[in-house]
Amino acid sequence: MLTFFFDGVPPLRGEASTARFTDPNGKEATAALPVENWRIHEPLKDCTQCHGRQPRRGFSSKVQLVAEVPQLCCQCHGKYSALQGWVHGPVAAGDCMLCHEPHKTKTESLLAKPIPELCYQCHEVQAIRTIDKHTQESYSHCTDCHDGHASATKPLLRPGIVAAREKPAAAPPVAEDRQEGQARAVAELYYRSIKQYHAGQLREAREGLLEALKTGLLPEPLRETVNVYLERINEALQESQEPDRRLSK
Repeated sequence: MLTFFFDGVPPLRGEASTARFTDPNGKEATAALPVENWRIHEPLKDCTQCHGRQPRRGFSSKVQLVAEVPQLCCQCHGKYSALQGWVHGPVAAGDCMLCHEPHKTKTESLLAKPIPELCYQCHEVQAIRTIDKHTQESYSHCTDCHDGHASATKPLLRPGIVAAREKPAAAPPVAEDRQEGQARAVAELYYRSIKQYHAGQLREAREGLLEALKTGLLPEPLRETVNVYLERINEALQESQEPDRRLSK
């Protein structure tokens, strides 16, 4: 079960509706950094590789892509979700944009935020510090030891780290049985709901999280995390209804 889930993943601080992310293509960001500091996505040289040649019709804010993510990304990049072993949650859910920017950034591998700030969007800092050998100096370099996509071990350890430790447990079989398929479906529902939460779609996120709880397939640490999300969503929805109640009086 834990193949598909993070242990102890709390909500981000602050309200979902007020979340803001830095746009690396914005004027302020571009002006603040010299050109040589940007990491550029190769297809940016030819926008049609991802966006096609058809002109946008109407005033829709939806980005036009030649294929949906992650299928679009897999045209050039490896299909990590098909690898044998344990797969990182966002990869299993096909949410490449949770960790990567599609155009340019000032971080390696086009990460949306630098390490470990990116990891702290989902993993709790205090929980990480309680893990053996995760000292103040070492735990902040997450990708030195952990692979961000897939690995033969549950902690997503890199081969060199695994070789220095005791022999890892055998990886799960490639063929998914019924229970594994159900677990993957619940994982995708969970990550989709979290994405809706941070996008301000509170009612949709609440419905998805409740559905995930009802399956009974969530590990206990994740059930506690879901309950924290639901509590915050309920508070936010209640606050949004308060002005209407005052007006009705």
